[in-house]
Amino acid sequence: MTKKIQTLHCHTTTSDGELTYLETLNFCQKINIGTVAFTDHDSLPKEKDINLLLKNKNHPTKWIVGTELNSGWPKELEIPGIGNGFEVIGLFVDPTNADLKDHCQKAQEARVSRTKKW
Repeated sequence: MTKKIQTLHCHTTTSDGELTYLETLNFCQKINIGTVAFTDHDSLPKEKDINLLLKNKNHPTKWIVGTELNSGWPKELEIPGIGNGFEVIGLFVDPTNADLKDHCQKAQEARVSRTKKW
């Protein structure tokens, strides 16, 4: 039996990826990935995507819901020229959690606002 590999950081079309959730699962199966974590930028799967994932809970590639959150450096650690923050990957998050959904919405709005300034 071929040993499967895992990927714990993957973006979909929910943020800047090129594949949907189901397309990602099918592609992962094709290239022998046993588990994939969906960790889009400041995003969570929408209800329709959660329902799709639940319908595919027996897919040969197992899946984890996560998110990639941007965070600023603590003031005492800020170093000029290093950038304004870093990213944190959260795994096994609850995509229905109201506080997390609110945070993601605000982070996405801030991202759009920053992009318009460039």
